[in-house]
Amino acid sequence: MIKISKEAELKINDVLKNNPDKIARIILKKGGCAGNILALMLVKKNSNDEFVEINNLKFAISKEAKSYINDISIEVKNSLGVEIIIRNLSAATCKCGKSFKYDSSNLER
Repeated sequence: MIKISKEAELKINDVLKNNPDKIARIILKKGGCAGNILALMLVKKNSNDEFVEINNLKFAISKEAKSYINDISIEVKNSLGVEIIIRNLSAATCKCGKSFKYDSSNLER
């Protein structure tokens, strides 16, 4: 299941309206205290993109991130600025909730 907060949905819609030639792509980055981070990037559309639709928003999913998006929450974190974060709800996470660890032997690739 993929959830998106109303605040995140509005922020992402606003960014996409101001960048009509771009799409939102969910990627997997190595890093953080637990080992992996899902991040949202604003990029040009690629002909190989696979999409998932959440609340009428289309997100491209990188090949590396595809195995990790089964149980995520997309939210806005307000600190010094506004940050869109993606939390993996079914994995062990660090205190901030952004970085997560999976047993890679359990993933389908």
